[in-house]
Amino acid sequence: MKVTISGTTVTVAPTDELGRTFDVQTYSFANAIADTVIDSGPANPSTSGSATFSFHSTINPATFACAIDGAAPTACTSPVTYTGLADGSHSFSVSATAASGADPTPAVRSWTIDATAPTIPASPAATPLGPSAVGLTWSASSDAGGVAGYDITRDGVVIGSAGASQTSFSDATASASTTYSYAVRARDTAGNTSAYSAPAAATTPAGVAPFQNGFEAGFTGWTSSGGLVLEGSTLHSGLFSAEGNTTNGATYAKKTVTAGLDGYARVYVNLKSAASQVNLLRMRATGGVSLGYVFVTATGQLGWRNDAAATTTMSSTILGPGWHALELHLLVNGATSISDVWLDGTRVADIAAALTTLGTSPITEFQIGEVQSGRTYDVVFDDAAFGSQRIGP
Repeated sequence: MKVTISGTTVTVAPTDELGRTFDVQTYSFANAIADTVIDSGPANPSTSGSATFSFHSTINPATFACAIDGAAPTACTSPVTYTGLADGSHSFSVSATAASGADPTPAVRSWTIDATAPTIPASPAATPLGPSAVGLTWSASSDAGGVAGYDITRDGVVIGSAGASQTSFSDATASASTTYSYAVRARDTAGNTSAYSAPAAATTPAGVAPFQNGFEAGFTGWTSSGGLVLEGSTLHSGLFSAEGNTTNGATYAKKTVTAGLDGYARVYVNLKSAASQVNLLRMRATGGVSLGYVFVTATGQLGWRNDAAATTTMSSTILGPGWHALELHLLVNGATSISDVWLDGTRVADIAAALTTLGTSPITEFQIGEVQSGRTYDVVFDDAAFGSQRIGP
């Protein structure tokens, strides 16, 4: 079907496979009213005090009348540009007039200009939380269009961001015995950024000598234990490991530590069988209160339980047969706490939480295995360790 347009006349010519036309129809739109279409305009919101609009009419030839912010329409052509516009809400309208008459409903585009950056955050307070962590807090910025978030730098490099309602951040990538300089800037919803705050310095303390225990001296060095038995056939290293082969659970070993707010625990795990969930690695706060633990289901699926927030997150990672290095990191800093899990040295991203809630009580104990009864499994532990920095496989 061939369609030919000539001004306000449209001809439709059906054509067969031999090129013959039939039932040709011609339609006239000479009396149709032009419709005005805005093709492009400024972003909304915009950070610019100028705005350019392009537009066209559905019937040509046509003339146009444009208006800005309710002013009287004046003749214009596409594109049209307005400059010197102030912050705030604005409106543009354009109407086409063809031979058949003027468009009775002008095309309208509204947008907001925000070229003013948020106020500069006050210099943050930087507090070492441990050998590998620093906590930051600052006063909120203000902005007429609303603060969208904050960017945080360490020694001039952006290391993270915080949401609009957040005025704190935890840096869990620091190193022991190191001085860092932090600064914060604010972003608004239009994309304006403030200048960076005055810097704040923090020096992390020296790392604590890690606890390491491979059960070569039995359960010597552990604060308490129960249900686990030494065995010498399924080993990750050395001559002994600790096995929990039970139909009633309650196989564990605990170690009192002085990690403070930042701690890493690692243990090698060999899950021989499981008819129920097996809790593998846990940290506790003052008074033995559980902060959270890593577990594996009867089908081998890894999970993380945040006891402080009462949330459970499942991973797609499956704990296969044989030995695996499992590491848990907790940084306790209120609503900006951090939890991380690694399996065989690889971060388990779908259960790690960049920001979470773990309360404010310091870490005082880590635990392998589980005190809970009523579960059936066979699991072997070896080469457990705890420290104030990444331990790794």
